[in-house]
Amino acid sequence: MFDWDGTLFDSFTLSYNSAVEIFRRFSLPPPPEETYRDEISANFIEFYRKYGIPPEITHDKLNEIRKRFFLQHWQGAVLNDAAEKVLLECKNLRILTAIVSAEVPAILNSRLTELKLLPLIDRVRGGAWPKENALRETLEFFKVEAGNSFYADDTFDGMLAAKKVGIVTVGCTWGYNSKQHIMSANPDFIIDSLEELIEIIKNGEE
Repeated sequence: MFDWDGTLFDSFTLSYNSAVEIFRRFSLPPPPEETYRDEISANFIEFYRKYGIPPEITHDKLNEIRKRFFLQHWQGAVLNDAAEKVLLECKNLRILTAIVSAEVPAILNSRLTELKLLPLIDRVRGGAWPKENALRETLEFFKVEAGNSFYADDTFDGMLAAKKVGIVTVGCTWGYNSKQHIMSANPDFIIDSLEELIEIIKNGEE
């Protein structure tokens, strides 16, 4: 199982700029980029509340602004160079694959369609919050034991969610959270490039 934003899809800059737009809409100064990198999570509403977005502004309203910004500027994000290669390797090894992401489902499905990745993915679970529940649902869908699966994610929260379910965790250091923050979750594996995941997958098949 894979996270999407920051893991397979290099969207950090686009995502941060969408946050800047949200704060601009409410005449608030945005937190610095590094603050966003270390504090944003799938439960993003807490981040926005912390930095001044009024409590009456709903989760759906923030997602609406973010979705519009992403649709207007999505060329600012690109697929990780090794993403298709990793998904193809899983397909060749007959490993079931899933995207489990907190991304807005409409945005996620649109990107996967445009990038022609859907034939390589067996299940797409957008809007995955709490992520722990979405991971469990995906295991049940595939009828796979947690210990026989892995979850690659670029966030501290993603690692903790997978650990709670008993899934093998692969921390990806090139995405949203810093390497130090990812390592503090004590993932089973830590990788600095997506290509390294291919070796982990192959070793798991031996």
